[in-house]
Amino acid sequence: MAVLEKYPIIKNNSYFFFLPHVNDIGINVYPKPPLVAQIFEELEKKIPYLIRVSNPARLSILGKEFIISRNDISKEFLSAKRHTIEVHYQSFMNKLKKELRKNKFETV
Repeated sequence: MAVLEKYPIIKNNSYFFFLPHVNDIGINVYPKPPLVAQIFEELEKKIPYLIRVSNPARLSILGKEFIISRNDISKEFLSAKRHTIEVHYQSFMNKLKKELRKNKFETV
C-alpha cells in the first residue's frame, strides 16, 4: 500500500484485479470464484478501482477479450498435443482456392 500512497496518480487511474489462487481459501472448484468481499473491505476504501474476479477471468477491454489466470497453464498447453489438430497448409489452401473459385472470387 505504501507504493500506492506514494504514487496517487497510479492508484486513482489504474484497475487492480484480485483473482484467487487455486490454494486460496474458499471452495475448491474450477473456475475458482472471487475471494469474499470481507477480505477486501479496508483495501476497497483506499483503492477506488479494486475488482474481485474469478480465476480464470475473461476481461473485455476496448473491444478486445483477455483471459487472466493465476494458474500455470503453460504445462497444460505443452502437454495438450493430444488435443492438437494438424492443418496441412497446402491441402487447406487448395480447398480454400477451390471454394473461392466456385463462388467466383479471385484467388492470388
